[in-house]
Amino acid sequence: MSGRGQVRIPILWVAGGRCVVRPFCCLVALLALCALPLRIAGADTREVVQLSLGVGLTPAHWGVLLAAGHNDKANYDYATEDIAERLRRVGVSNVRVLTATPEHADRSGAALTTHDEIRAAFARIAGPQTAACLFFITSHANRRGIFLALDKSQQYLTARDLDRYVTESCGDRPQVLILSGCYSGAMITTAMTRHPKRIVLASASPTTVSYGATTTERHLNFERCLIKAYDAGVATWREMFEQALPCVEEREDWLRVPASKPEAYIGPAVPNLRIPGR
Repeated sequence: MSGRGQVRIPILWVAGGRCVVRPFCCLVALLALCALPLRIAGADTREVVQLSLGVGLTPAHWGVLLAAGHNDKANYDYATEDIAERLRRVGVSNVRVLTATPEHADRSGAALTTHDEIRAAFARIAGPQTAACLFFITSHANRRGIFLALDKSQQYLTARDLDRYVTESCGDRPQVLILSGCYSGAMITTAMTRHPKRIVLASASPTTVSYGATTTERHLNFERCLIKAYDAGVATWREMFEQALPCVEEREDWLRVPASKPEAYIGPAVPNLRIPGR
């Protein structure tokens, strides 16, 4: 694995190819085995146990929220549209899309990306049939959080905000959070990584910017590489991130721009959580 990106894993910290064992997290993972979602419609106790650990999930078990936080580039909406299309193609029907472009909202019927709408959308996707949650957001960002262009009263989605919204709706279910924006690794905080069934993928480290796209490209660099890995057939979220890293680095090297150093946290209870339909 390249030394430019990092994978934050509670049991194994992988950075520059070195692994450090963190034994205390084995206890966290063990305790996670006993924690179940409140209920999953149509599932017996044994199935609930398996689903709560991401085992046996089908596309119908996923609740998905995709958000574009800014409107100064069409790439943000392109990413949410294209990810939604791929997930629906494999059978994920519980998909909500938010946009920061009012004209796009008028055409598509999508809600606008504000704190209230993000929170409401999480509640909608986390119904009784939902056994796992996926959240993706792409926007400008800084160390404070992800920028929400249309929310004038609260312009940043912070790590604390996101952790609260996800926890209150998705609870103990497996969760995948994909954050695309400069300095987005700053969102991988203690609060965000206390959940053993959570995966967080960030497009940049806490101290680096994330390269965007040329005028001829449909997607920003990080989501371009994630989508490329998905289209190549990767099976797990961890594999998707690891396969995206050299793709990100190759483009940055070619452009001679500073490395973005994407980071990831992989919860100890879901190291091999599979992508819907894989």
